[in-house]
Amino acid sequence: MFTSQGQAKRFFVDRIVAQAATDGIPLSEAERQMLGFSESDPEYVVDPALVDRLEREISDDDYEAKVANLINELGSTTWNPIPTPGRPTARRWPF
Repeated sequence: MFTSQGQAKRFFVDRIVAQAATDGIPLSEAERQMLGFSESDPEYVVDPALVDRLEREISDDDYEAKVANLINELGSTTWNPIPTPGRPTARRWPF
């Protein structure tokens, strides 16, 4: 389904951001960018200032709890993946 680590990561980041919008939970620009942070993704360009910006906005524990809650909410609701011909567009998360 995905041709790269970056593509797979963007898929999940997009779902988390969409869930935050659905739930009315604001995500700052730094929070959204940090969702995509990866030291191992060759497509990702590390921005050292991003970590500093996020630390000034929210504690690590609060950020991780916020994202974990959004992921848990994704797991408890129906989601619509990127449409693919011949595949249903509504599924349940497998966890």
